Amino acid sequence: PHQRLALAVVAKTRGLEHRRQAEPRNGGVHALKGMDSLLSIVQMPAGIPVGTLAIGRAGAVNAALLAAAILALDDTVLAARLDDYRRAQTEAVAPEPADLPPA
Repeated sequence: PHQRLALAVVAKTRGLEHRRQAEPRNGGVHALKGMDSLLSIVQMPAGIPVGTLAIGRAGAVNAALLAAAILALDDTVLAARLDDYRRAQTEAVAPEPADLPPA
């Protein structure tokens, strides 16, 4: 908690108080495979907002995309790169699932 407060004070002095502060969690190394970290995050009391994503690689990818989306609010170059990534991601989806039998 003290380190988070120090980070928030430094961010405010640099004019970054309006940005969200992400705190990645490495839940995959615990005996419960991330469930203990997830449960500790989702049980935060009122007044401590937490954006929680999936456990594992999917959560890491989504956390990076969420962080990029937040930063892109003030960065048009990053916003364009994120738009390009999302467009390519959409175009990579097959029109029909490959494992469906023919109609």
